[in-house]
Amino acid sequence: MALTGTPYIKFQQVDNYSWPTDGREFDDIRIFSDADLFLHDADYLFAANTNNIWKTTLGTRNIPIEIQTTLRSGQVTESYPGISYRFTILDGASPVFSNSVTRNITFPALEAQEDDWTANFYIPGTEKFTKNNYTVLIEADAGNQIDEGRENNNTRTLPLTINQYSGKLFFDDVETDITVTDWTRTSDTLHTISGSGTISGYSFVFNNLDVIKDPVSLNYSIHPSETQTITVAVPNPVTMAGLQYTLPNDLTLSTAGAYADIRLRMPAGLGSPRRTNM
Repeated sequence: MALTGTPYIKFQQVDNYSWPTDGREFDDIRIFSDADLFLHDADYLFAANTNNIWKTTLGTRNIPIEIQTTLRSGQVTESYPGISYRFTILDGASPVFSNSVTRNITFPALEAQEDDWTANFYIPGTEKFTKNNYTVLIEADAGNQIDEGRENNNTRTLPLTINQYSGKLFFDDVETDITVTDWTRTSDTLHTISGSGTISGYSFVFNNLDVIKDPVSLNYSIHPSETQTITVAVPNPVTMAGLQYTLPNDLTLSTAGAYADIRLRMPAGLGSPRRTNM
């Protein structure tokens, strides 16, 4: 007989009187089954993990996931050491990265018991995620070490958004180092980002900057339609190779690259005609 997830068992006896005058009474009925591990819920410990901004230079990542399971057993207590919980990042139905943790589990006899805990899902910094939207598949008893009464209640899924970037932002062919603190997505390669950065050691900030991300290098480049000009304050004077430079105005970054008016104080006896775009 095929059973659903909520079967009912009925005990009855037809007679002209009920117990204790006549008839029968049923008491202390026990129903036994094989051990069962029911993964009934899973969620990120921190809400921020639903939207991850990852700079490739920052190494291994950890996504703590709260696991909620119910353990049921039959007549005897059963213990299983090293039960595998597997976490797999999926792009559609295709696995992208997988890692596992183990947990010692004891099924109590003749009762159901909650087993709630937090698993640390570690992802090496060497892993590259070129898209933004993924799914995390969570599998309890991934190695089928437990002979369970039901094997179809051991999985859960969570949506996962990742923006992994190299830490480089190019204004035309001018390279800068950046840290992204906020972003919105138009597609996997078209983003709007906010954060801070440096160029030659000088700091700047940017907000709601339209950019393009290279899916191979994960470098950002300013979008050709972006009209913002980013201002970089450079202290005066600047000394390089023994020569002293003065910037009458701040350095600017835009789709055209980097631009600044520069005044060079030449050593005595040297000179140069006025030129632009040197």
